[in-house]
Amino acid sequence: MSTGRWERVEDLFAAALERPPEQRETYVAGAGDAEVTGDVLALLRAHEQGGRLDGIADQLRALGGGGAAGRMEEMVGRLRAGLRERYHIERELARGGMAIVLLAEDTKHGRKVALKVLQPTLALSIGPARFLREIAIAAQLTHPHILPLHDSGEVDGLLYYVMPY
Repeated sequence: MSTGRWERVEDLFAAALERPPEQRETYVAGAGDAEVTGDVLALLRAHEQGGRLDGIADQLRALGGGGAAGRMEEMVGRLRAGLRERYHIERELARGGMAIVLLAEDTKHGRKVALKVLQPTLALSIGPARFLREIAIAAQLTHPHILPLHDSGEVDGLLYYVMPY
């Protein structure tokens, strides 16, 4: 999928989510571009089937095609610039449908950490306030099988949290 088409899918999906659920399909159908409309309608169906983020993420990843690598590099560059005084980002550790995990050094404490960043397209659908609220709740949990959260926030529109490496 071309970068231009992917951007149209993202924009139309985000705009559709701002409308009441009963108006979304009609709004998308009026967009004109049949290929983009079909992709967005598929994303909306996944979103409306209980809001399962993994299903939405899988579809977004599949639609992203070749432009995804360039977007990821741009995202990591924005993170490096925004977090440079606190974290030195070294490399990518993992990538999934919902997030990318980066190895970083916490320059304040001299330790390796995993920096998990929510995919920007998912941030559009679930909203930053909800993600940050969930992180605040998770930060209160204490259990031997749950990694503690060291930090979280937003930088240049990207939502992240930090956990032990």
